[in-house]
Amino acid sequence: GSPIAGTPELCKTANPGIAFLQVTYVLWLGSHIRSTVLIDRVSSRWRVFLDVLAAATGIFVFAAIFYANLSMTWTALKLWEYEGEGALRVPTAPIRVMILVGSVCMMIQFLRLIHGYIASYRAAQKREACRAMDPLFIGVIMVFLLVGAILAGIYVGVSLAFLGFLGVWWMSGDID
Repeated sequence: GSPIAGTPELCKTANPGIAFLQVTYVLWLGSHIRSTVLIDRVSSRWRVFLDVLAAATGIFVFAAIFYANLSMTWTALKLWEYEGEGALRVPTAPIRVMILVGSVCMMIQFLRLIHGYIASYRAAQKREACRAMDPLFIGVIMVFLLVGAILAGIYVGVSLAFLGFLGVWWMSGDID
């Protein structure tokens, strides 16, 4: 058993490109292995800070990979560089371009994660602010709105049902 001619060259050049495209997909799915020993013990504000810091570190790492491979990719495209000798010569330019594209996709995905972390934190803060409001104050507002709706000519039953639902929704804190 010897391998098919050219298999080592093909595997050596294709694996980095495949890995760089798969790692973005795995990040998009949220399936990377992650240790949460520290994150589980901190407040939501610190959790968001640590998540954003981790994503910013990822952006930095993949920006460095992009920068390091940019000149090599340009050279490989200009010279149409090949890897391997003999039975199979594999061009390296497509694989190098895949590494650049994978790095850019990772940076974009990390930016999306940062946006999501901050947006979910703000939404949680907004829900907490709604829950912190005194139910008596919400009830008084609903009574004034009910009187205003009745004076505006809206049926009493419709006004009661709608404003009752709105008041309960407001007190539950699910308003986004």
